[in-house]
Amino acid sequence: MIARLLLSTIVYFLWHERNKRVFTNTAQTYQVTVGAIFQQIRTHIANMDHIGIIPTQKLVTWNLQEN
Repeated sequence: MIARLLLSTIVYFLWHERNKRVFTNTAQTYQVTVGAIFQQIRTHIANMDHIGIIPTQKLVTWNLQEN
């Protein structure tokens, strides 16, 4: 479940960055893009209805606390 979320988020952000570079001739650093991806995934995980099924190790990896 988290792997699918990670893949789709990465693809979305990379495609968005590619379009910005091609069509508006602007670019962000990779650190900004990675930070945005990380924050988006953390937000999705934190808002999941079934957070209890996510192993504690994964919550620690994403810097989330168990509720």
